[in-house]
Amino acid sequence: MEGPALTDPLFVAGMHRSGTSMATALLERAGLPLGPDLVPPSPHNPRGYFEDAGLVALHSRMPLAATAGGRGGWPDWG
Repeated sequence: MEGPALTDPLFVAGMHRSGTSMATALLERAGLPLGPDLVPPSPHNPRGYFEDAGLVALHSRMPLAATAGGRGGWPDWG
């Protein structure tokens, strides 16, 4: 049985502070290309977040779209 093609998407999902950046960094070191548009490193995480910036932006918009009255939802949703 063959493995997935490099064009197949792979999502690493988890709650915040659950090790998703570490898991994705390990996948990158093993040869998985992560794409060109990653969330840049910051002083809080100088090694980087290993997250696709477009997917992070979508994730931020989804709770707003699903919240009645445009209240913005729970404060932790950003």
